[in-house]
Amino acid sequence: MLLQIFMVTSVINSNRTSNEALRSQEHASITVAARIRPLLRSEAKNPDCIQVGPDEKTITVSDGKERKRYTVDCVIDSRDKEVGSQAAIFNTIGKRLVSLSLQGYNVCLFAYGHTGSGKTYTMLGDGSGYVPNVAGDGAGLLPRFLHELFNAHAQMNHVEEPRYTCEFYEVYNEQIRDLLMPDGAQRKRSVHVHPQHGVRIDGLSESVIRGVEDAMELVRFGNQMRTVSSTTMNERSSRSHAVFTFRSSSVSSRQDDGQASSHCDSAVTFVDLAGREAQEKSNNQAAQWREMCHINTSLFQLAFLITKIADGKVQKGSLRECRNSKLTLVLAPALLGNSQTALVSTVAPLQDFFNDTVSTLGFAQSVKKDQNHSCSERQNKSSSCF
Repeated sequence: MLLQIFMVTSVINSNRTSNEALRSQEHASITVAARIRPLLRSEAKNPDCIQVGPDEKTITVSDGKERKRYTVDCVIDSRDKEVGSQAAIFNTIGKRLVSLSLQGYNVCLFAYGHTGSGKTYTMLGDGSGYVPNVAGDGAGLLPRFLHELFNAHAQMNHVEEPRYTCEFYEVYNEQIRDLLMPDGAQRKRSVHVHPQHGVRIDGLSESVIRGVEDAMELVRFGNQMRTVSSTTMNERSSRSHAVFTFRSSSVSSRQDDGQASSHCDSAVTFVDLAGREAQEKSNNQAAQWREMCHINTSLFQLAFLITKIADGKVQKGSLRECRNSKLTLVLAPALLGNSQTALVSTVAPLQDFFNDTVSTLGFAQSVKKDQNHSCSERQNKSSSCF
């Protein structure tokens, strides 16, 4: 199953409000967006349960008996093909993150949502992201992000040729598996907390790349290695959380203020959270039941951790609350450290998914409350990269 996840100027007038909201979050470490997927042909006659407020930041969900309202930084309604197009999503979310990466910030983009809510299409698109034309109409956030980043680097004459590397691994049943290792190779990896360097995964493959096509080839290869299976809600459902990290390292040989050359490192992490699946809706057998329990438990721990962070109950620099699952441990640098983070919560508009939508949007709203401070914000403006 393809990597699932949502990842400057708005090209659509109706997106202006959302873009202004995101620009106002320039110094916030976590930006939260919600995307409503369009109805499938087979769902055309089913009742809709979602309404978007005129401010494009509020969502009201109703099952006919109960109404709940949620607020995020922006809502992307893909039931309208223009407002919710792939290009519009990138302009609303991805452009700003590219800019932050170029300034030397670490960036983390991850998605949360139930199985079948549209995360795959948002992140990689309809498959066009695997070919050199990554800017095609159907391309997702990941290929568009990398394409924009490589183009920006190519236009910076005073920057020496950067070094680019990628890592790709999954968290499956509380085990770390390297997705860039070939068939038959040992893929299991151990995660440790280093007293100086923080969370580290021992022996993780690091692949050197030269362009966006190389990166997408690694994504393609890793997704073939990823654990998927058929469930009652999705024929090819990802049964693991996947993490793809793109790192760039470069040296600026000339600065505008005449100072000596500077070194800039940046990491961009795309996190594909496995789809939440309600146990009462599943007829899965043995191994798949175990997978589902691990997925739902780790997502619960992630939501619980972020809620504690939002409530100010996590001590600064402490990883104690992150050790309840491998997922929260490997995401600790994004949630607690010097990273600018964006969450895209994906939901289906049908009443049949009411409980899943409520769970997803409740999680998103709790994330919105978390405003930690990036280490990069404390740096002198003159030290910004490029």
